[in-house]
Amino acid sequence: MDFKHSQTAILLFAQSARVDSVSKSLVNTSVMDVLNNHVLKTVYNSGLDYYHFTEKEQRGDTFGSRFKNSIKDVFELGYESVICIVSDTNYRLVA
Repeated sequence: MDFKHSQTAILLFAQSARVDSVSKSLVNTSVMDVLNNHVLKTVYNSGLDYYHFTEKEQRGDTFGSRFKNSIKDVFELGYESVICIVSDTNYRLVA
């Protein structure tokens, strides 16, 4: 996406519906599609530039590194502020 209409961008950090439905056993792909589309419509209607980073665009070995790299990528496009919306926080802590 090549917007650059504002100094603020939205980063939607969310896996695809297919991947999310596999990792979240309480929902299926159809439910995740509806939820993801609702969020995307809301973000679009904000009028701000936005970037959706799914598992395809995310880089890194951990949730933290993938999230940090995604934020950095958006800032490197020249934005002064980045609003982050995160939905793929389903990770397991290993003791």
